[in-house]
Amino acid sequence: PLTVVFERPAGSFPALGPGSTLGVRVPDHYLTLSVASTLARPLATVGAALVGGGKAGLSAQDVAGRYQGEVDLVLDAGERPVRTVPTVLS
Repeated sequence: PLTVVFERPAGSFPALGPGSTLGVRVPDHYLTLSVASTLARPLATVGAALVGGGKAGLSAQDVAGRYQGEVDLVLDAGERPVRTVPTVLS
């Protein structure tokens, strides 16, 4: 996975929080890449590590429980394998 951090123009993407930067992630998972490619646009998402604190075996059910009523859709592609830290460019 790759994350590129950009300066965020003032007032843009207010729903993402108050920060002055925006991280754009290029995932390394087939399902995420397929959905983004099919939609031909970026997706606003939450990283699974924020839900499970980096634990192995995080499931769609874990994510759905954590964000109950806050997200429109959780796609289940099986348990998340343990992954390495993404490359971050700023």
